[in-house]
Amino acid sequence: MQQRLEQAKLFDAKAATGTTKAFPVADWKNIFLSLFTASSANFTMNVKISHQVAAPDFSAAASVTNQWAYAQVKLTINGTGID
Repeated sequence: MQQRLEQAKLFDAKAATGTTKAFPVADWKNIFLSLFTASSANFTMNVKISHQVAAPDFSAAASVTNQWAYAQVKLTINGTGID
């Protein structure tokens, strides 16, 4: 499998309530997320995924015509799932 290294910045030193950015990752087996925060950071992060051909509306409820789900995020150190 070919290894690709790409970076994408979601937020940059600002308070945010969400993002509408989507990243096509159909050919990737693993995706690594790095979070760099201020010492006082307090947040919840959810990763949404979809396998439908047309990009779904992640801000709308999942349905038969708007298929998406939450991805499980795991620690790279030991593979433990993060809830």
